[in-house]
Amino acid sequence: MILNPMLELRNISKQYGNVTILHNTNLLISQGSTTAIIGASGTGKTTLLNIASLLDVPTSGEVYYFGEKISQENYTKYRKKFISFVYQQHNLMPEFTILENISIIARMKEVYNEELTLHLLEKIGIIEHKDKKPSELSGGQKQRASIIRAIACKPKILFADEPTGNLDPTSAEVSSNLLISLANEQNIAVFLITHNMEIAKKCNRILQIHEHQLVDIRNE
Repeated sequence: MILNPMLELRNISKQYGNVTILHNTNLLISQGSTTAIIGASGTGKTTLLNIASLLDVPTSGEVYYFGEKISQENYTKYRKKFISFVYQQHNLMPEFTILENISIIARMKEVYNEELTLHLLEKIGIIEHKDKKPSELSGGQKQRASIIRAIACKPKILFADEPTGNLDPTSAEVSSNLLISLANEQNIAVFLITHNMEIAKKCNRILQIHEHQLVDIRNE
């Protein structure tokens, strides 16, 4: 049982017209935990992520962060305060260097720490590329940079939607290991959507959406 959860979804349902995506779904996530969401395409994984990360509004149900019910008018404020994202596409800005890509977002959130950023770049193995543009890096290196960008924003939770989906198996293994290990180091919770069971197994919990609700496959 999770006491004092960081994130809580209570009785979340989501419909698009007559189509039910989620129905009375509940979820608790604690600080620093890692949770993988698996399942076939079209089962509602990204919808669940979007609701949990305050990008989408449920048809019914409530979202809580640190015990506080989040109203829709406060979604933007709480995303800025608590949340970072890593997507399948790295979404780096091509006109800026890797270090600038990281610092711009962190400065917007008013949390930029150059010492932390350089530490993360060194741990992830791309510090020698910090002054290069994204076009000068491999796909795996660009995705690692996007992971650093998310962690350098000092979130409480990092949402990752198929973050290794565009990578070859070796790069996917490296990137997923780095994402989870660096998040653990910084006590950041991870909410990870993946089709890759080997990556899911790196997480504390594995959940699957079945018949519009979450089912525990593994809960440690």
